[in-house]
Amino acid sequence: PLRILWFSNLFRAKGLETLLAACQCLKDLGFAFDLTIAGAEGDIRKAELEMLLMAYDINGNTRYIGAVRAEERRNLFDQSDLFIFPTHYTNEAQPLVVLEAMAAGVPVITTSIATLPEFVLPDQTGWLCPPGDPDKLANTMIEATRHPARTNRLRHQARLMCETRFAHARFTKEIVKTVSAILTQSSSQPIRSKPQCPPDELEDAK
Repeated sequence: PLRILWFSNLFRAKGLETLLAACQCLKDLGFAFDLTIAGAEGDIRKAELEMLLMAYDINGNTRYIGAVRAEERRNLFDQSDLFIFPTHYTNEAQPLVVLEAMAAGVPVITTSIATLPEFVLPDQTGWLCPPGDPDKLANTMIEATRHPARTNRLRHQARLMCETRFAHARFTKEIVKTVSAILTQSSSQPIRSKPQCPPDELEDAK
């Protein structure tokens, strides 16, 4: 079975129900999969998640393992074939969990919002789907399994991007460069004296 991973706190805005609906599509098509959901409870509690899994009829294909400690993350990624993050959160920035999956060599399918299209590049480092479209998400997951050579190429390119573009050394260098440029610019600007009021305006103020 295709081993699918969701790894985020359980918030609706992160697209969890989109993933559940997409997995229901997979099941209806007779496509074998196992879904692992990892993350602390959010506005979806464990009891509600269990009800959702039953409603989508995928409780037999899904396990919820709750919050995961930092030292357990690598094993979780190693045991996964696809990482799915169908977020529709309007204030999404740069989800670190997506970069973690890419760095671990797990192919990523996410949505085309916020900064995600800046590093999850279609046909280069992953797949993008419209938010809130479970049919498209299901088809993209199937496509990833039907073209293993392409999927393997994408995951290798994603890992390479993380090792170069998001390396600690480069991040440190860019931060130092940016701060130095700001300090240089500030020191080169003349100090302006506080404007003085003409004597007649001072008399009027009294």
